[in-house]
Amino acid sequence: MAVVAYHANLPISGGFAGVDIFFVISGFVITQVIDTRFSQNTFSFRSFFEKRILRLVPLLTLVNVVISIVAIVALSPFGEIQQVAEAFKFATFFSANLYFFKTNNYLDLSFHPLRHLWSLGVEEQFYLIFPVFLMLLLVTSRKLNRPQLVLIGLSISSALSLILCLIATRNLNNIYLVRFAFYGTPLRAWEFLVGGITYFLISYFPSLRLKAISAFIVGFGLLLMVIGISLISTSNGYPNLLTLLPVLGTSLVIFGGTNSNAITGYFSNRLLVRLGDLSYGWYLWHWPIVVFTQRIFSSSAAVLTIASILSLFVSILTHRYFENPIRHSNRLAGRLSWFVLAACTIVSLATIAIVNRAAESGLGVTVDKPENVLIALGACYSGSLDKKFLNQCDNGLSERGESVLLIGDSQAQSAADGLYQAGHELGVRVFGYGAAGCPMRSRSTVKESAWCPSVQNTYVAAVERFRPVVVVFANRYDQYVVEGSQNGPNDLRVPFADGRLPVNRSEQIDSVITSLIEQVTAVRNLGSEVLILLDTPTASMPPQNVLSNFYSVETTELSAAKEFNTVRDEVNVQILKRLHGIGGVMIIDPREYLCQSYPKCSAVIDGNVAYWEKQHVNRFGSLRLVPLWKSALTAIYGGIGD
Repeated sequence: MAVVAYHANLPISGGFAGVDIFFVISGFVITQVIDTRFSQNTFSFRSFFEKRILRLVPLLTLVNVVISIVAIVALSPFGEIQQVAEAFKFATFFSANLYFFKTNNYLDLSFHPLRHLWSLGVEEQFYLIFPVFLMLLLVTSRKLNRPQLVLIGLSISSALSLILCLIATRNLNNIYLVRFAFYGTPLRAWEFLVGGITYFLISYFPSLRLKAISAFIVGFGLLLMVIGISLISTSNGYPNLLTLLPVLGTSLVIFGGTNSNAITGYFSNRLLVRLGDLSYGWYLWHWPIVVFTQRIFSSSAAVLTIASILSLFVSILTHRYFENPIRHSNRLAGRLSWFVLAACTIVSLATIAIVNRAAESGLGVTVDKPENVLIALGACYSGSLDKKFLNQCDNGLSERGESVLLIGDSQAQSAADGLYQAGHELGVRVFGYGAAGCPMRSRSTVKESAWCPSVQNTYVAAVERFRPVVVVFANRYDQYVVEGSQNGPNDLRVPFADGRLPVNRSEQIDSVITSLIEQVTAVRNLGSEVLILLDTPTASMPPQNVLSNFYSVETTELSAAKEFNTVRDEVNVQILKRLHGIGGVMIIDPREYLCQSYPKCSAVIDGNVAYWEKQHVNRFGSLRLVPLWKSALTAIYGGIGD
């Protein structure tokens, strides 16, 4: 329920920690199944995996097939549908977590309808390894007549996994280690193992579960879970020490609850038990339904809550008419379950092939022209700028004493083609650096706090090293404000200098501009003039999917563009007001070149698509700004300056 609420945009910042809670429960249940069968001398690896196949694979296949079919009409055939098909392929072979570890980048889908399957991939991989490991411990402990060896082995393994996980998440200079701590089974194994440890603690230390203190143990465990979910606010650098709160809390609830009639009675409530029965299907269905609802209708919490409830009813239907008939079928049990696995694999691969073939056809959807791809910034737009100084991406003109340095986040990449062309026409050398999510400011957003500070320091170091006449700031401002109020993994708030986070829109605008002024001052102190490009207007994109031919989303998109542009105006007023008195600073607005009916802007200008994404212009849009850049650069080199 925590995960579903989090995905519905309800105010539960750490709701994604529900996955950690699930991992503990899963570890407990699997350990119980294996140990019980081992004690009865009836455990069989083949039987164990056959039951897991019927439990997990058929419903997963059904959900993935349905999602892929919906994706054909709801997503773009120019990348998005293919990404769904690729994730489906990895999920078919129990490795969706590896796919998202590999592709978790800026250009990936912001909301991938199969993204939630990373946790199922971790679980399935754990199931492949853990039974063998646990059986080795059980057999060894029985031969040596030392039952405590099992608990010791699980504890050491869990501690080692936890230590490696914390080392990885604290290594903020290596984004791949941080990402592997989140998606990697070895560094998530400690959570499952805590569940297994809990099972054996119940067996070995019954005196610790006196009824008199069971309620206290459960209450304390629930408190840790609630505190953990409340304190955890971002998945950046996660799991971390705070993850211990929901994990240990879950362990305590299980430990104490198994010996308390009152607690057992509460958790045996018919509604909770029913939700537990439906939890697997609800988890599989809810996220894609939420994603498609956001894409087609709205991302408001009210709409997404309705979508989440709808997904529960869908899971009720599939649980009754699909999941249970297969899972409890005597005809499919045993060896035939392997045929079920083979059939599901064949259906999955066939669906993937059909979906990819459909996407390759274009489905009759209009797409941006290939020649409109941004090219100017090239290799100097990345996340490792400290090593790019020797690879100066410029507009082909040799150093002549005067030069223009372009720096910023993704807006710099969008601005580069037009600025480089303007410099070439004026005979002025232009070169630049940029990194997604790292604007030319003195501070970074919460989301990118792990790596942006070093990049932003590199920006200033580039100014100090190359001493350009003009430094162009090309940043996104409105997005950091509009989405800055959201907690969780996409928290784009910019802290104040003292570390305090803004609590409302007004404070967020203040923190963004204050941080900008600090960086402007740093550049001016180095002797360069500053040219600030205000936000490009947000535009509604042309139809990018089959569904748009039947269901017009233009009104919704225009309203969303208008909201961003309203914030854009608020930010621009403050930028103009607060930077007006700083000498050597020029501010330019690209609005009139990119929007004919502001604030409701369309990405299509004069019959051509000028944006590759609603907030980023493509090469065609960037080149429309050449006259603006030429006017600004002429003014600066003419000595006007401000």
